[in-house]
Amino acid sequence: MKYCWLALLLLFAAAPAPAHPLAPALLDLRESAGGRVEVLLKTSLTLSRELQQPLFPARCRVVDRRPPERAADARLERWRLDCGAQGLAGARIAMAGDHEYDLNVVVNIARADGSNIRTLLSPATPGFVVPARESGLHVTGRYLGLGVGHLLTGLDHLLFVLGLLLWLHGGRALPVAVSAFTLGHSVTLALATLGLARVAAAPVELGIALSILWLAIQLGGGSGREPRRSLEHALFLPFVFGLLHGLGFAGALIEVGLPDDGVPLALLGFNAGIELGQLAFIGAVALLHRGVANRVRNWAPARVVGTHLIGAMSAFWIWERGWPLLFPAAGG
Repeated sequence: MKYCWLALLLLFAAAPAPAHPLAPALLDLRESAGGRVEVLLKTSLTLSRELQQPLFPARCRVVDRRPPERAADARLERWRLDCGAQGLAGARIAMAGDHEYDLNVVVNIARADGSNIRTLLSPATPGFVVPARESGLHVTGRYLGLGVGHLLTGLDHLLFVLGLLLWLHGGRALPVAVSAFTLGHSVTLALATLGLARVAAAPVELGIALSILWLAIQLGGGSGREPRRSLEHALFLPFVFGLLHGLGFAGALIEVGLPDDGVPLALLGFNAGIELGQLAFIGAVALLHRGVANRVRNWAPARVVGTHLIGAMSAFWIWERGWPLLFPAAGG
């Protein structure tokens, strides 16, 4: 699967180095009877600088706005709205401002009927329409979109999937490896999200970087021998690494949160979105192969460059994620 090296070069050219930064902002809306809504915007002091402000629908009148406050390492802004008898149902909640830093905003909406809605706003999707009542289909679809977006914007996860393609060179071992990786991360995603398995985020992120470095070493050939690609290796190793990556996926899902009355559907939708994103990436690589394979004859230089890029990026993440663990005071 030599064509993957071109995909790797394009991936590095198009994607930023950071691999899934946590959302720095929280927008909390608490609705009470009569359409009154208490709003809190919590933003990290390191990134605040009034980069983003919430936009409320015209029918939601601002009754009160308190001056910004500081609490620990966060900037707090509060509003009180009057959205009338209709309340937040059908209202579009959005963010506006300078999106230079590609900030994400976790939105938590506590409805007057006791239900909760959680979603994620980003520069790509800065608005969200509050449904009158969130159906099961709506919950599944919303979390499916979050799963697709998380996979396709995560350079670390994409590099690992690409590394599997390069390592196995196609053949019958490839679908076995992809299936094993999927099974592994599905298991830990469910366990961690439901609170049945708890692992600190920092070691998980470091482990993901180490898994990518392992693939880079395999691609480099080590002692010059061909890397082992038996069905046993294609099944066991991707499954083990999938368990690790699933904990990383769970961290993103926990950050957004799950709806109180739709946890199974949200979990199913997010996991399905991860798989759709993964398949879309593999399909894009296959299309790239179809378009350029007959035009490129010597892939050896690209293979060397690609291997070193994977190794260098994984080594950078190991340093970036491992340093705060070894030296907490220096890291934070």
